[in-house]
Amino acid sequence: MPLSYLNQNQIKFLTPKEKVVLEKILQGGTNKTIARELNLSPETVKSHVKNILHKCNVSSRVQLLSKIVQEMNQ
Repeated sequence: MPLSYLNQNQIKFLTPKEKVVLEKILQGGTNKTIARELNLSPETVKSHVKNILHKCNVSSRVQLLSKIVQEMNQ
């Protein structure tokens, strides 16, 4: 799912790199695969994921995806 489908209010506070990581999460990527694809360390990806979750006010990827789906259906 491209970020263009998301409510821009959901992602406006994300950095450009966090947006790329979010897109990879939405494609089903794990931290390890995202790190490999973006040539980052897994710890860097983990940090980006943590920041994304915090900025979206959720505590897990499942909650993040659920929130995105709910807001898309509104």
